Amino acid sequence: MTYLLHLSIIFLSVISIAASDILIKKIAIRQNFLISLKNPWLLVVFLFYLIQIILLIYIFSRNWNLSIVGNLQIIFYSILLLLAGYLIFGETISLLQTIGIAIALIGVILINL
Repeated sequence: MTYLLHLSIIFLSVISIAASDILIKKIAIRQNFLISLKNPWLLVVFLFYLIQIILLIYIFSRNWNLSIVGNLQIIFYSILLLLAGYLIFGETISLLQTIGIAIALIGVILINL
C-alpha cells in the first residue's frame, strides 16, 4: 500500500510540473516574451512548481532512490506532455515517439525490479 501511495505522489508531482509547462506554453503562444512575463497566470505556474518540490521532498524523505524517482518522473512527464501536445495544442505524435515511449516504459519496469 505504501508503495502505491508513493507512486501516486510521484505521479501527482509530475502532473504538477506538466500543468506548469502547459500553462507556460499557453501563455507564451498568445503573447510576446515580455508581456508573457507579466501574465498573472505565472503565479499559478509558480504554485505548481512549489507543489512539485514539496511532493518530492516528501518522497525523498521516505528514502526513495533518486535514479528511480527521476526515471519515473521522466516517463510520466513524457507521456503527459505528448498527450497534452496532441490533445490541447494539436501537435502530432510520430511512430518513433510512440516506440520511444514504449521502450522507456519497459526501462522503468526493469529498473524497478
